[in-house]
Amino acid sequence: MSASVLFMSVSVDGYIATPDDFLGGPGGHRLHDWFAPGGTFAEVTGPAADVTAEMGGGGAVVTGRRTAELMDHWGGTSTAADLRRQPSKRPICATG
Repeated sequence: MSASVLFMSVSVDGYIATPDDFLGGPGGHRLHDWFAPGGTFAEVTGPAADVTAEMGGGGAVVTGRRTAELMDHWGGTSTAADLRRQPSKRPICATG
């Protein structure tokens, strides 16, 4: 049986994004500076690079509807784009 692993970055007060639900909004990167200093998620190094590599090695990525909508269903650019699954009551119209 496969193991399930949860990756989630949450600030001490419980927020995972800015009040407008977007990481890139005003102050959004401050919440995740431990992972990507300077707010550059594409250029992770050190322990963050290890976490990124581990996340990309999974067999599936399960997201909620809200996360998928906010991230625009990754637009086909996620490292796990072919592996993502989203439980939903409505079908997703994806292009690409």
